Amino acid sequence: MPDVAGRRRSVRALGHDDQPVGQLGMAIRSSVRSWFTRCLVIAVLGVTIGVGPTSLASASVRHLTVVSTSSCGVLSSTGVSVTGGTPCVASTSVGTAFQLSLRKGLHWRGLRTSSSVVKISNVVSGSTGGLTATVVAAEPGATTLTASGAPICVPGEACPQFVLLWTLRVVVSSSSTPRAMVVTLGDSGRHDSAVVGQRVYVRLMGGTSARWSEPIARPTTSLHRITGTSGRPATATFIAERRGVTTVTSLDTIACSPTCSPSTVLFRITIRVG
Repeated sequence: MPDVAGRRRSVRALGHDDQPVGQLGMAIRSSVRSWFTRCLVIAVLGVTIGVGPTSLASASVRHLTVVSTSSCGVLSSTGVSVTGGTPCVASTSVGTAFQLSLRKGLHWRGLRTSSSVVKISNVVSGSTGGLTATVVAAEPGATTLTASGAPICVPGEACPQFVLLWTLRVVVSSSSTPRAMVVTLGDSGRHDSAVVGQRVYVRLMGGTSARWSEPIARPTTSLHRITGTSGRPATATFIAERRGVTTVTSLDTIACSPTCSPSTVLFRITIRVG
């Protein structure tokens, strides 16, 4: 007869001896997991610390508008009106000078103007970053000032990789800043005139619907829109940048019951910039 009791003892012994093997396996898995975690942390730290000093040529570029501690980078000055936006807009007249001050902590370069409307001088970059310059309005018209800033990095230390693009729109009128033009719903169908540097405020409140569309200007070469909203009222702020004829429009869609078809009312005003 087979030794059944012996086999049972063997089975029981095998099961008893299995327990340390299971514990050993758990210990091995725990060690591997810990080792892998340490390697991963070291790799991440290596990537972070390994970033060296950056340059405008090697950094990845994100086009952002930088607003410095002063108003859009423009220090307060008599004869200059600054409106926040993307980009900010500075309105002034021929012969007026104002100061730029771009924030510290960034190395700025490439300050330039897109036209001869303004002249830039006295450009100074600080040792801790930042930039100052003098801008003089030379002739009527509009121009865009731009500059790019990158972080000031210390070799061997973590440093972000980016370039910021600062932009300022400057509109210069031939004389002192003209009085703003206010346009309402009652002006629809009119032809009006403005001069370079003049602001046009549109406010549409009346009508039969819940909201007017955001006022737009076409073409955009003469009137530049600074801000705009739809609703009741719908509003917009434009500034006359160069000579030409443009049309400002907005739509009022009249809601009605299912027994009729929706209709649209058009607001329209033509403005000649001279």
